[in-house]
Amino acid sequence: MEKKYVLAVDQSTQGTKAILFDVNGDLVCRTDLPHRQLINEKGWVSHDLFEIYSNTIQVVKNLVEKAGIRKEEIACLGIS
Repeated sequence: MEKKYVLAVDQSTQGTKAILFDVNGDLVCRTDLPHRQLINEKGWVSHDLFEIYSNTIQVVKNLVEKAGIRKEEIACLGIS
């Protein structure tokens, strides 16, 4: 039987996380990348869309490599 995994991507104000679970809901692997906090003269915080996009792609690539799985084994993706 082929292994299947659930991939979760969590985007927070501090960074991007990719988390891999097995079919039983057990944590298999996690990877993270922070992103810059852009603060304007009024003190408002914003983020670079392209940095977040790039980090999202990278944390998933890092996760697949670190977990030692094939990307085809990912059955579904949840984004938070």
